[in-house]
Amino acid sequence: MDASRLHLLLIGPRASGKSTVGPRLAGRLGLPFADLDDDALAASGRTSVREVFAADGEPVWRQLETRCLLAWIAGPAGILALGGGAPVHPPITAAIEAMRERGTGWVVLLDVSEAELVRRLAADTGDRPGLLGDDPVAEVRALLERRRPVYAALADVVVDAAGPPDAVAGEIARAISRG
Repeated sequence: MDASRLHLLLIGPRASGKSTVGPRLAGRLGLPFADLDDDALAASGRTSVREVFAADGEPVWRQLETRCLLAWIAGPAGILALGGGAPVHPPITAAIEAMRERGTGWVVLLDVSEAELVRRLAADTGDRPGLLGDDPVAEVRALLERRRPVYAALADVVVDAAGPPDAVAGEIARAISRG
């Protein structure tokens, strides 16, 4: 498969490594990398994702994501990391499915274990709305139970993202070259 002509979407739960692996994969494939959260935040006019959620609500955030994803899909080939909740939003799911049906895109699911996600999220000091409450294991488990079926249905390939980011990027590049 000629990756230079495709829109490669990285999906998976928050802290699965999409924003870390994406630039490494882009370097290997000679493609530009973007993060949908960054694009949506820029379009919002706000200074943080938390601020968008607090001031405007999740529906506004999802509308921004959808608009930015559609613009990205219409542009040149590249790699885009989606936020963990983006693929479960129906307009985004529909856009991804349409892209795949046209043969212009490929979806890579970065999968990590529940325990690894809890570990990574506990160390996360990022700008996303809070996730871990009183029972992080139960919260992550419930989130994965809701999202994994959607992720799996959209994915062209599933990659174990528990390893070092360079190794994960290499595994994705090999999977893409096999088509």
